[in-house]
Amino acid sequence: MNIYVLNHPTTTHFYSKFDQKNWQVQLVTINDVETFFSEKRMLVSPSFFILPFYYDQHEEWVEKIINYADEKMIPILFVAKKGKALTWTAPSPKHTVFDTIYQTITKKELIRKIRALSVMAIRLLSAKFKEEELQAMKKKMGEDLYLAKKVQQIVLPLPIKDPYVEINGIFEPSNQLSGDIYFWTEIGEGEYGLIIIDVSGHGIHSALISMSMRSLMAGLIKRVKDPCLIAQELNKHMIKLFQESEKKKLMSPYFTAFIAYIDSNNRVLEYVNAGHPPGMLYQPTTKAFHLLKKGSLAIGLLPKLQIEKETISYLPGTQLLLYTDGLIEAPNTTNIVLLDEMKRGFYRAVERGYENLLESLLLSRMKHSEIMDDICIIHGILN
Repeated sequence: MNIYVLNHPTTTHFYSKFDQKNWQVQLVTINDVETFFSEKRMLVSPSFFILPFYYDQHEEWVEKIINYADEKMIPILFVAKKGKALTWTAPSPKHTVFDTIYQTITKKELIRKIRALSVMAIRLLSAKFKEEELQAMKKKMGEDLYLAKKVQQIVLPLPIKDPYVEINGIFEPSNQLSGDIYFWTEIGEGEYGLIIIDVSGHGIHSALISMSMRSLMAGLIKRVKDPCLIAQELNKHMIKLFQESEKKKLMSPYFTAFIAYIDSNNRVLEYVNAGHPPGMLYQPTTKAFHLLKKGSLAIGLLPKLQIEKETISYLPGTQLLLYTDGLIEAPNTTNIVLLDEMKRGFYRAVERGYENLLESLLLSRMKHSEIMDDICIIHGILN
């Protein structure tokens, strides 16, 4: 331990209290203070200061040492003359540990004070370093999450605007990462497949599952070409992925999904709704409104799913709306109320020919409360 004693009438005699064989003690004069802190003279860093509690003409030098010790978190022991009122004449240290003693303190008590303050200083420094390390980890994690969010956005499909089918979507994660994702693609002349999923929970684990499912979507939609078989394949994948959780009787993740095929040549839509909020199909010419509910339980809940597929013929100009449950969930409001409101909003937007239909639905939801869940919305026009 390197103890630095200021050569001052109040503190000088403490220099002789230390056994020089066991302690490294330096006596610093006021005139040395300027050069003492220069890089040239700092061969041995101080680890403890003994300073006067009172000072007069040399106030600026003592205060300089106090500020230095405070910045470096070096403990300070202030010495006062017994009988004087303890009035503070300089700013109190804000970061380091310190204590005040009288000149009459015994050597044994002095050593005890120094060791106690040193232990406190070490703990304080340790806490500071851990906090700095934690902040650095948070910063790195934030950067990684931002990059992961960008990756999620990159894998989203581009809008389709063909003469017979138009498909567009909006992606609004509640946090940086989302468990919601969608995908669509043209699989043949006039044939299209699309899927939207909502993984249970929030955050990183949900995002990892959704990205795992996303890696399968393109191949399944183009190869299998059947909503029922796709739902079964995704369910097998989820069960296999989390079979260890089942063995340990832990709650396995699952996700809801809406899987659809559009045959614009024959104007037929076939779909499976796996525990997902009901899709909406609106035919402006007949004013017919159809909720797309048929399907199965959520994917990943059971080893085998009982799946029901629905096939619907549509007229030119039919409007399709799919979404995740974040759009119809809000505190102090039932899903039924928000679902009815969204249905009316969808109807009005179609009838008035809104080009920004997706944004208007999202804005309507945001008026209710802060969005606490991920939201994905898909809008299709089937001609």
